[in-house]
Amino acid sequence: MKLYTIFFGLLISFSGFSQQLFLKNYTTPQELESIFAAQTLDIHHTGSDFIIATTQDDLPSGAFALSSDAWLNGANYFLVWLPQENTQTALKEIANQYNLLYSDSQKAIVGNSSASQSGPLPYVHGGVVRISPSSSWKPTVVEDSKYVIDTFPAIYDLMAMVDTGEFMATIRHLESYGTRMFSTPQAIEAQNWIKAKFEEYPELIVELQDFPYGSGSSDNVIATLPGKTSPDEYIVLGSHYDSFAWGSSAPGADDNASGTAAVLELARILSQFEFDKSLVFCTFSAEEVGLVGSEYYASNAQSQGMDILGYFNFDMIGYRNGNDPIHTDMIAPASALELVNFYKGVVAIYLPDFDVFDAQLSGGDSDHTSFNNNGYMGIFPFEDVPNYSPYIHTAQDLVGPSVNSPEMAETFIKANLASVVSLSVPYNPVGFDDQPSEMKVLHIFPNPATSAVTLSSMNHEPLNVILFSGIGQKVLEVTVTGQRTIDVSSLPSGVYILQAISSAGSEFHRLIVGAKR
Repeated sequence: MKLYTIFFGLLISFSGFSQQLFLKNYTTPQELESIFAAQTLDIHHTGSDFIIATTQDDLPSGAFALSSDAWLNGANYFLVWLPQENTQTALKEIANQYNLLYSDSQKAIVGNSSASQSGPLPYVHGGVVRISPSSSWKPTVVEDSKYVIDTFPAIYDLMAMVDTGEFMATIRHLESYGTRMFSTPQAIEAQNWIKAKFEEYPELIVELQDFPYGSGSSDNVIATLPGKTSPDEYIVLGSHYDSFAWGSSAPGADDNASGTAAVLELARILSQFEFDKSLVFCTFSAEEVGLVGSEYYASNAQSQGMDILGYFNFDMIGYRNGNDPIHTDMIAPASALELVNFYKGVVAIYLPDFDVFDAQLSGGDSDHTSFNNNGYMGIFPFEDVPNYSPYIHTAQDLVGPSVNSPEMAETFIKANLASVVSLSVPYNPVGFDDQPSEMKVLHIFPNPATSAVTLSSMNHEPLNVILFSGIGQKVLEVTVTGQRTIDVSSLPSGVYILQAISSAGSEFHRLIVGAKR
């Protein structure tokens, strides 16, 4: 779990204190730090340039008051991202059904007083976020050594197991329901089908997670692969399986049968192996109406003290704009920077041609936000900003026009697979473990390396050093007396094994050769 300070206790009963809900804009992460340091705040949502929070104190300078008694009588609040066109029409529709508390050119904040009333419907992808009283975190980031890249040759074999025929068949099946709107019978059917797919893999512990919303919703479907050495540390990968369109037909192939198929594909592959840490495969419901299912999961995880090292989000991975190069636009807040850098570092080794660009998804959101709002790190590698599928939330969100690039979907799946496996650590991995530090006779730096690596004999005797590829082929053999630098610029990026032979015997080390940029 990211080492934030989590605040509890002010969420249900306020002992007579008034909880003022407000919106406050900020321009830099440092300004957000200053706001938090100067006030007693519970931050419930962090946007790219604004927060929604509550306080018992006076409002921060420049804040916009939304409600003076925020959580009384089961009140609900929603952030609604507005369409670029017909913005005023959308605002009028919202104001006719809900209490409009705030609006600008991009977004509105509304409230209702009944827990049984569903929230607004989305106008854009990820266009509604429910503001939860239990989502509170401190923005200060503490470095954690668990995000150091230590990759494994077996990952190449795991990536080779990603099967287009498997995940494309899943997309077509989910599309065939016609709609998976969270409150429909078809959503229940999809829920049960996903559960049955997880149950095909006996290593997984599968459950339905019910959550209250409106007059009823399909459930979250959760499958856990327990870790072998650190089962109380979790890596979560997830998607939402509900769909939405302004009409009765909402096939939702790209949004988000594609992401759900990716989660099922990784469950199929990774359930065949063992890992040090636990893996959790999640498919959430009611994302389209406020990230409701994922917020329920993440807030429950927070209250139970789950140690979640990272959340990897799959949402729309199948649409390629024309002949654009396959790449991803990384959507994540500053508080998830460690996980972003971890993902980028792993991708640079295993998929060096897959570019990762930093981006902001203006006017929309996805389930990674539920984790970030609850003190965890969540990242969202997205298909393209702004050139994502133009067919989402329509009857044309189908395989063909909308999911038009199985190759791109495969690349997204492989990138998250490599990152998740690197973080969860294969149990008894294929290859050699590094020796304990007191036994080392060979020192390697830098590691990872891109052009040259220096080898040093730690016991001052000549060492015979052999470099093997990840599949065991000898690449080179040198003698190291004292210190020697070798050129690795011509080697393909990946994980190599160094064998150092001394009079005391042999020891083995991993050497990571990164991509050349």
